[in-house]
Amino acid sequence: MTIVKEVLQVWADIGLLDVILPFAVVFTIVWSVLEKTKVLGPKSQQYNTVVAFVLGFLVIAALHLIDIITTVMQWSAFAVVAFTFILILGKFMGGFASDPTKTNYPKWLALIAIAIIAAYALGFSGVFNIDIVERWILPLGVAFGFVALVVWAVIRPGGPVPTKKKPSSKRVQHVGSFKPEGEKKL
Repeated sequence: MTIVKEVLQVWADIGLLDVILPFAVVFTIVWSVLEKTKVLGPKSQQYNTVVAFVLGFLVIAALHLIDIITTVMQWSAFAVVAFTFILILGKFMGGFASDPTKTNYPKWLALIAIAIIAAYALGFSGVFNIDIVERWILPLGVAFGFVALVVWAVIRPGGPVPTKKKPSSKRVQHVGSFKPEGEKKL
């Protein structure tokens, strides 16, 4: 066995993946939302902590929620890595005419990724029929996405948009005793 596999097995044996990580995710999200919105008052950090702690334990008590949270965490981590890779690759290849964080398409990509992850997590928990997704929708979606990516790569305009520099109207003047090299003193 490899070292990584052994470490993951030890973590699974002590309940890190099934208990501690879902609790930490729920606790962190609830606490940060309560802190940001100040629902319980301006100086309510202790109350926010207690409420987040209780909600974290309530979520752990529901086993089907743990399956959904675990699946969403795995696929969200994959989506973040893939999205970051796409942005880095796009920057290296000169595929962005402007800053991609100032446009709307990263938001749409994130929304689509969240929808896919949520649908997969709900199918994993038995809410949706995952067989139809695995046999028809996923292969067609991957094929369509690949074809769309190839078509976009072929027909997209190449490289960043060049900008024109305006000529400066000011002339450079000698100031004080500064003289360029090679110039003789008069």
